[in-house]
Amino acid sequence: KDSTGQSTISSRVRFIDGGAALVGHAASSDAAFSSVKRLMGRTFEEARHVTTVGALFFANMEQLSHSSGVGLRCESSNQIYEPQQVASEVLVALLARSEAACGVPAQRAVICVPAHFDQPQRAATLEAAERAGIKKVRLLE
Repeated sequence: KDSTGQSTISSRVRFIDGGAALVGHAASSDAAFSSVKRLMGRTFEEARHVTTVGALFFANMEQLSHSSGVGLRCESSNQIYEPQQVASEVLVALLARSEAACGVPAQRAVICVPAHFDQPQRAATLEAAERAGIKKVRLLE
């Protein structure tokens, strides 16, 4: 269990002033991103058809920068975040919790992904893990 007594971590992320991220139950808010894994590795056109993510504001990353795919606009800061960046915050929180429970630094991880994830979605998951500081990752269906 975490410091609040919760035994699970929600994949909700809310960015607050200064770009800090609240993850899990602490991020409970209408302004929080949730279920971003459904957008990872997707093109802007594909992401427009994902309706289970909630009331998010999408941005076409091809119009904003040299990267492709979808961006998520944070209402409070008006910043654009890639889904991999949001997902990496969840992984950082999971790593911290694991390290606190085990008492040793985590250097490797096995991440379960849905069986229907295609290659771009798997690559985006690996990118999120890399951004979270995980050096060696194995994906498992």
